Amino acid sequence: MVFGLALLAGFFAVTFGVGLGLFFWNQSEPPAAITRRLAAAKPRFFLWRLLLFGSLIIFWPVFCRCLARWRKLTDLQNQRLRSARWQVAAWLIALELLLGQNVVGKFINLLGSPS
Repeated sequence: MVFGLALLAGFFAVTFGVGLGLFFWNQSEPPAAITRRLAAAKPRFFLWRLLLFGSLIIFWPVFCRCLARWRKLTDLQNQRLRSARWQVAAWLIALELLLGQNVVGKFINLLGSPS
């Protein structure tokens, strides 16, 4: 219970900190400069997301064991959670392609562009 609350508090702290940072960044620089910097950092953000996805996939069994101990899951529940590893990975990759890489937007632009 304490671990879950600490994780939730950490999530809120990071979210609030990033929000404040973005707010002050928006106040200190013109939007065009922010857009240029974000475009320059896009490959690093992509690598960061891949690192997060990879670490989730690699450490999935450890995550399952910790969650099973914390929530006192049965063996069947733990086995079902462990078997969902590649489904979660496939959904993360699909979301990254559709949203992160803007495949849908590029496809719509391709359909709307004159031939």
